[in-house]
Formats: sequence, structure tokens, C-alpha cells
Amino acid sequence: TDSWDTTSTYNSNGWNQIYGVFKATADIINKGTLDIVVARVPIMADLTIDNVVLSPAPSGAAGKTDCTASNLIFNSDAEIGDARSWFIRGHSPLSKIEMAYPGYTGDFCFKHSGQRNRPFMGMLQHLDTDCFTAGSSYMISAWFYYFVTDGEGNETPAMCQKENVFLSDACPTFEIAGQNGAPSLGRLANTAAAPIVGGWNKYEATFTATSDLIGTGKIWVTVHSVGPGANYFLDDVQIVPV
Repeated sequence: TDSWDTTSTYNSNGWNQIYGVFKATADIINKGTLDIVVARVPIMADLTIDNVVLSPAPSGAAGKTDCTASNLIFNSDAEIGDARSWFIRGHSPLSKIEMAYPGYTGDFCFKHSGQRNRPFMGMLQHLDTDCFTAGSSYMISAWFYYFVTDGEGNETPAMCQKENVFLSDACPTFEIAGQNGAPSLGRLANTAAAPIVGGWNKYEATFTATSDLIGTGKIWVTVHSVGPGANYFLDDVQIVPV
């Protein structure tokens, strides 16, 4: 089984695109039939669907595992024009991923806006462990733009603290964890240059994939450490072997 989600900010007054990728395993094929289920709709809501298409995923499709890819992150730079393969971790209905422009590079970037209660409620991507080798090291990097949002929705660039990932005004970090968040390698401290206010900042860290991590079947890559009242733009996220 696999789950699909809307590809960008939810439009409550119109159509929303749903996109997903799944691998046709032997178990699925041997069943003889394939069920496509539209689920997780509130019991008091109605849903209209149209233009359902099932086709082979092309090379480079977001969500299609390719261990030969130079970057193991799907939709790393938002240039598709939507947020497919990205989610918000945790239950925070007022927190969302929007598309913004320009990015650090290219036309688009991701904007995590709204409210969160906990620092771990950041952007999240699930990766298959097929492309990771126990004991091998990987570098994760990205560019972020940090700002704070007041009660009226006004956004102001602000300074964040790079040296302590547990401060309430800590800069964005990444957490690498197994499926459902365990085991976790913790918040990976940024080894790049000190942040500036009102501009794009580099994030860079290195981690080693453990056998316990790979054994969960999925690796959760989460933007972490951003406290309540703060938000960020994100662009050019990469995971590459060291």
C-alpha cells in the first residue's frame, strides 16, 4: 500500500490535485486486482473526484525511488511548482506548506507558514531505506530563510541561534529518524557559516546511517528546531553520500 496527498496548499473553494507513487510489488500483482481507495475524508464531508489517471511513473518522478540519483531527496527545489513528497509532521491544522518565489535558486521555494506547537512539527519527507547502507555517511544540506510571524500574521525577518539547537529561537535543523520517528539520530547541528538576518542561509550536516535506522524500512527527514511563532522558507534540500 501507499498513500497519496495533495500536492500543494489546500484550496477549500476549488479543485485540489492528488499525486502519489507506488511500487507494484509481487504481492500486489499476484492479487490479480488493484484497489484504489479514496480515504481519510471526515465523516461529515462529501468528496468529488475527477480525472483519475494511473500510469507508469516516468524517470525522475517525485516519490519514485532511484538509488542512482545524485540527490536522494524528492522534489528538492520546488521547481515542480508544488509540494509533492513533502508533508507537515504532527497534528497542526494551522500549519501548511505554501509555494513562494523566488527561491534561493530558480523560480520557487517552499514556505512553511502558520502555527506549530512543537519544534518537531516541520516539513517532513519519507525516504525508502533501499538507498542507504548501514555504516555509510551522508551529507544533508539546504538553504533556509528564517522569519517570525506575529498574532496578526505580519512576517519579519529575524536572527536565529545556530549554536544551540534546543533554544526557542534556534535556527532550522534536520532530524534523521526511522519510521514513526524512532530511532532518531537527533537534531543535526548546522556546520555551515553563521546565519544572517533577512537573507538565505546555508544548512549542512553529516550523519551515519545505522542498522537500526535502516531496519525500520523508512527514513524520516524532518525540519526541526523551529519554535512556535517562527517560520521559514526552504530550498535546495539534498542528501548525498559522503
